[in-house]
Amino acid sequence: MHLDWSYRNDAKKRVRVPSELRTLIRRLLPHEVSQVIGLGKAMVEEIGGIPGGFNAAVFESTWSALLQVGLGIILVSQEKDESFSSAIGGVIGPDLNNGMLCFSETFFFSGTNNGWNGIKLIKELENTLKEIGVKLIYMNSLHNDKATDRVGRLYELKGYRKYGYSYTKSL
Repeated sequence: MHLDWSYRNDAKKRVRVPSELRTLIRRLLPHEVSQVIGLGKAMVEEIGGIPGGFNAAVFESTWSALLQVGLGIILVSQEKDESFSSAIGGVIGPDLNNGMLCFSETFFFSGTNNGWNGIKLIKELENTLKEIGVKLIYMNSLHNDKATDRVGRLYELKGYRKYGYSYTKSL
């Protein structure tokens, strides 16, 4: 995994990044999951909630276990002060329709001013997934007025295509 604190790639030319914008993209370790819960709560509040709600204790225990056994990956943007400004996570397993190893994104916590970090996260996620043999990536965008267009445009910029819709019903 390439860890670069001082440069970013803009249209194939290297540009020095001001120190206040430098971040490190890295995999989150199982014992660090609690450190992204604040990002999750903020995102859920920003978009007006998610079906079933957000339970911090369940999030932490589930993701810690998934990371521990290698069935999940979380990448984070880590700032110079060691805080996390964005995170993306999902599960890895065989596609149930064709058996190809796939990654299904389950969350993308990114503040409204973290567009560049979001692009870097997706790029590093793709590189990481390629290294472990993933052949297919499923990304999601929650349908709401505040985040849908922003996240959808980001995915499309990275070469993803919209493929259907999903629906949720609480029972």
